[in-house]
Amino acid sequence: MLEVRRVTSVEVLPYTEDTYDITVENTHNFFARHQKSDSSVLVHNCREFLAEHILGPVVHTTKVDKLVPKVIFTETKCRPPYEHKTWVYALRWLEKQKKRHALIVKIALRAIKRGHSVVIPCAFQSQVNALVKDINIGAGKRIAETFTGRDTKFKRRETVLKARSGKVKAIVGIRQMVQTGINIPRWSYLIEQMPISNTPKHTQEVSRILTPMEGKLQPVVHYLLDNMGVTKGCLR
Repeated sequence: MLEVRRVTSVEVLPYTEDTYDITVENTHNFFARHQKSDSSVLVHNCREFLAEHILGPVVHTTKVDKLVPKVIFTETKCRPPYEHKTWVYALRWLEKQKKRHALIVKIALRAIKRGHSVVIPCAFQSQVNALVKDINIGAGKRIAETFTGRDTKFKRRETVLKARSGKVKAIVGIRQMVQTGINIPRWSYLIEQMPISNTPKHTQEVSRILTPMEGKLQPVVHYLLDNMGVTKGCLR
């Protein structure tokens, strides 16, 4: 007799009451017999079986290839005078560090010079604007664009098209807007300059630069490590 670890779904049972005798057939199926009935009903304990039973058999399988990124860690030596207990205050403090800001700009320009297309997620509009301004100044021309809720839909659409074509070399945007729902295969360099505590969202963020594209450089995820509690906590 096998052990039933989990019952995920029940197809049909002859009574509405919830008391049944269970007899295991195998890891995917078991028989359920209501105490008021002499007959047993075969119940499927397999999500794949139920999906095929309801939707039909699989007619096509698509394999999605992803590139493998290189990971770089850079210590910023930024240490607050005291540990901020509020997440927003901690991020605001990081934003105001001038040497740290200059380091982000330097990393972005160096990556662009090597042929990368850069994406920089930010928490605040003010940081987005400041980084775009200084990256463009450092490049001597407009190669970086904002991607935030304050941009019009037309402007965001134009920014995406220019980034796909290679005309825009860097996009600096609000984190939630560059994590999902945007497809720029040319992206190859992610600057993780703000802590992130949500693992699924972090996975989505990193996935933005892993889309295969002919002639694309090996993707790079560049983490900035700050000597503060929120950063250390997110890296655990």
